[in-house]
Amino acid sequence: MDGDGRVVEAVDDYLALCTDREHSPNTLRARAFGLKTRLVFLHLLGASIRWNAAAER
Repeated sequence: MDGDGRVVEAVDDYLALCTDREHSPNTLRARAFGLKTRLVFLHLLGASIRWNAAAER
């Protein structure tokens, strides 16, 4: 979820992909925590995140 409590679609899609590939629950939890940590860090740096950058290629 973002700072406003909305689901971050790109992260949700990634975790759904991992679920579809039958990654273990511990792996999913670790990846979700890692993504959250990175996103908080980038937010603190004031970085702008372009979620659809990969789709634009």
